[in-house]
Order: sequence, then C-alpha cells, then structure tokens
Amino acid sequence: MLPKSYMKDWHFWLQLFSKNWLIITICLLVAIALGLTLAFTIEPEFESTTQIMILDTDLLSGSNLRFVPNLPQRQEIDYLRRLIQSTAFMSNLIDSLKIAQKPKLRAEIEQLSLEYPHISRYEIGLQVYIKYLQKKINTRSIEYNIIEIRARGKTPEEAYITCKLVTDMAINSTQDKQMQSVFAASSLSHELLQTYRKRLVDAEERLSQFNRGDLDMEDNINELDNTKLSEIKSIILSTRIEQKAKEEERNELNALLRHVSPIQAKYNDSDVKELKRKLLSRTRNVCQLFKQFSWKDIEVIQVNEEIGQIKQNLFEHLQRNIINSASNLSPDTIQRLTDREKLNIELAVLQETSNTLSEIVASHNNSKRLQPSRDAMKERLIREVQTSREIYEMLLQQIQGTKIRESAQIKEAKMRYQVIAPPKRPLERTKPNRRRIMMISFFLGSVMSVVIVVGKESIDLSVKYLEQVNQILKIPVLATIPRINTNTNSKAKKFFKELAYIIIPVITLSVLILALSHFL
Repeated sequence: MLPKSYMKDWHFWLQLFSKNWLIITICLLVAIALGLTLAFTIEPEFESTTQIMILDTDLLSGSNLRFVPNLPQRQEIDYLRRLIQSTAFMSNLIDSLKIAQKPKLRAEIEQLSLEYPHISRYEIGLQVYIKYLQKKINTRSIEYNIIEIRARGKTPEEAYITCKLVTDMAINSTQDKQMQSVFAASSLSHELLQTYRKRLVDAEERLSQFNRGDLDMEDNINELDNTKLSEIKSIILSTRIEQKAKEEERNELNALLRHVSPIQAKYNDSDVKELKRKLLSRTRNVCQLFKQFSWKDIEVIQVNEEIGQIKQNLFEHLQRNIINSASNLSPDTIQRLTDREKLNIELAVLQETSNTLSEIVASHNNSKRLQPSRDAMKERLIREVQTSREIYEMLLQQIQGTKIRESAQIKEAKMRYQVIAPPKRPLERTKPNRRRIMMISFFLGSVMSVVIVVGKESIDLSVKYLEQVNQILKIPVLATIPRINTNTNSKAKKFFKELAYIIIPVITLSVLILALSHFL
C-alpha cells in the first residue's frame, strides 16, 4: 500500500520507478514492437484529390465575358455531390475501374451468395462493388462554388486513375444534361419552323387556286362548327373562373404587403418586358390554333411548351430583380412580392386568352351574319398568306439567333466547370500513419507501465515503509533490519509474481493497440 505522505514526494516516485524498471522497460518494448508491427504490416493506402470550381458564365448578357458567382452554384455543388455518390454513377465506374477482378471482393461475393441464395449473384456483386467504391470516393464542399473530390487506392496509380475518372465522368455527365436541354429547345424551334412553312405553302396554294377560279368560296369561309364553338366557349368560361380566383389570391397578397414601402428599383427591366411581349404573343398564337386544333394536337402542345419555357425564364428574371431590389426585407416578404408578380403575369396571360378567344367567337358570329364577297375572300386569303409569311420569317430569324445562342450555351457549358487542382499521383501514403501509430503505441505503453507499477504497489498489503509502522503500531521505530533472502523458493515465487504483473497488462496493451489499428 502506498503511504499518503509520500504521494507528493518526487524522490519516492523516482525510487518506485527505479525499482520497477524491468516492468516499465518490457511494457515500452512490447508497445513499440506492436506499433512497428502495425506500421509495417497494415496495407498501405494512397489518396488523390482534385478541386472543381463552378463558374456562372453568361456569354449572352453583354459583349464581355463575366464570371459572377451566385446561389445556384451552391445548389449545383450539392447536385454534383449527390451525383457522384449515386448508385447509377457508381455502377458506371465499376467497369471503368475493373474492380471486379479484386480477389477480396470476389471472395466476399461468394460468401454472400451462399448466405443469400434467393438473391441473384449479379445484384449481390453490384451492391458489394458500389459499397466498396462509396468507401473509396468522398466529396466535400470547400466554398460555395468549389467541390473537392477524394479518391483512395492501394497504389498511387490506382488513386490517381480513380480520382481522374470520377472527375471526368462527373463533369461530362452534367455537361451532357445541359446539352440535352439546349438541343431540345433547338429541335422544338425547327419543328415550329416546319409547321409554319407548311401553312405558308398551303395558304399560297389556296390563293393560287382562288386566282384560277378553282376555289369554292362556300368551302373556305372561316367558320367554326358547333363542337369547336362550344369548346372555345368552355375555355373562355374556365379562363374567367381561374382569373377570378387568381384576382382574389392577389388581393390577399396585397393585404399582406400593405405595410411594405414601395421599392425604388424597377422590377421590369428590358429583358422582362421582352419576355412579357413574347409570352402574350405566343398566347395569342395558341388561341388562334384552337380554331383548327385541340389541346392534344402537336401544334398546340409545341406552342404551350414554348409558353411554359418563356414563363419559367420570366419568373427567374423577376425573382432575381426582386431579390436585388428588396434585399433589406425578410425572406417571407420577398417571397410574397415574388408570388404577387407571378400572379400579375398569370392574370395578364389569362386576360389575353379570354380576349383573343372572345374575338374569335365574335368574328365567327359576324361571319355568319355577313356572307363575304369575292373581294373580301381574296383579301382574307392575301392576309392569311402575309401573316403566315411574317410568322415564318420571324421563326427563321429566331432559328438563326438560336444557332448563335446554342453555340454560346455550348461554350458556357464547357467553361462552367474549371478544374483548379487537377488530380495527381500521390507521393506519400495516407494510411497507415506510422508516426501516429508509434506515438500512440509509446503513449499507451507508458500509461500501462505506470498503471502496472502503481497498481502493484497499491494491492501489496505488506508493510514496507516506516510511516506505515508509525501509523499502525503507534510507536516510534528505533532500528531497521534489511531483507535477507535465504529461500530460493521465495525468489521463484517473486519471479512468477512479477511475471504475472507484466503478462496480463501486456496482453491488455496488445488488444488495445490492435483495436486502435482499425482507425489508423
């Protein structure tokens, strides 16, 4: 048992550790030996990293190239991270990296196939390979527009190839998605051009037939049958009902925003006005198509898709303008302002739809009352040819502008992702960290040796110090006799006792270091 008065005496501790130097030395040697074994037997692992910056390129906004970072970049960073960790992306990596040849993975697949015979070997292998890749590939966001990709491998070449392949595939995948949207818009424009080209040819043919006297006037009166007339009237009715509901919704928003002071900045810049003009023009066009087609016809669907795209662009422009103009307001207030502007646009579209369809019905009613003369018929055919030609020429100009815009968007897609830190072949391994292993092993060996020495002295109940005699017997000590060992058996017992003090903690120390090796 340790005497209390000696607990703060460094001479006592020095004497205690000197007396048990063998235990301390063995613990340290065992710890160092285990640390060296782990440091040189753990399979090495290398890591290659790359950093990608996402730029907000806008080649069509002005004559100079601008790089303006904004909030959508953070969303695209999150999209890239989800893409890289997705099952579909990992599945594409399996064949490219040829990990199916790894013996350890094949052995794991064999074992799982025996445990789960009702699951196909292909599904088990796919899950094993994806799980392996997800452990080897990590991503993290460094800045709002920078993503870092980390790939680990058993060799520097494997880590480098994995990192480079993941980087290239992620960039190509996102670029392909942007290209598809660009080509889809271009394809729609070409389809519309062909549609109006056919209408122009038909209108010119009818005018030519009329001039030759081959066209019967009674068959070309621009009248609606009863079914089409009922359909247009029902559309007018539903449009007015929707218009009334949106007006009530706008009034509620106005009541909530009555405390908001007027914003000095203008919401409607030149881009917004141009988009509004296009939106209303396309709305009139789709209403005119209702005279010959229904909602299900491709002509109406194409124009409606174009209207939806224009609306989306208009809403995004308005949202950015409102955020820039009302940055000092709360997010809820900004959202209400945005919703109110969207409602105003929807109401304008509904009003234009109602007016145009009402004009079509009124024109039909007038045409039934007034039988057109031959001159009026000729004027109508000429006007139809002119209108078709104007629309066709306008679409043709738009196609030419679309080609320029498409080329610029393709360049934007290629310039959007910039690899600022390309992957490299790592020169140093990341696992095992030998310095850390040796430091932890030495620390655990030192702690364990101190614990052994202090524990040994604490559980020994024999009297070995003068202070203990004074405390127990309450009498002073006059003289001391040194220990005289004459029995060899006592020496053997002492040796085995000391050995037990060492073996048990050493085993504990070994288990501790082996457990920590999993995290090193």
